[in-house]
Amino acid sequence: MYISGLVLFILSSAACGMAPSIEVLVFARVFQGVGAATMMPGTLSIITQAFPPQQRGLAIGIWGGVSGKQRRTARQQGWDAARLLAELDRACAT
Repeated sequence: MYISGLVLFILSSAACGMAPSIEVLVFARVFQGVGAATMMPGTLSIITQAFPPQQRGLAIGIWGGVSGKQRRTARQQGWDAARLLAELDRACAT
């Protein structure tokens, strides 16, 4: 399941990079999200198998912290990009 999600994520990421229109980009982003959602539970299973019981709590804690930080960073970057585009739009309109 993890590998199929990874392959879907990689192929849809390539499709995003080569998207000729906004419609194709949105369509590819949907599949990118499906691939990422398919991989996410697998990462926790890999951690559970890779770490001994006494280190597992720390490993899962680090995994959760990094995942949470990444989501926060990505969300903030999205808002920063939206603000920049709005400012560019206002500047070009005047």
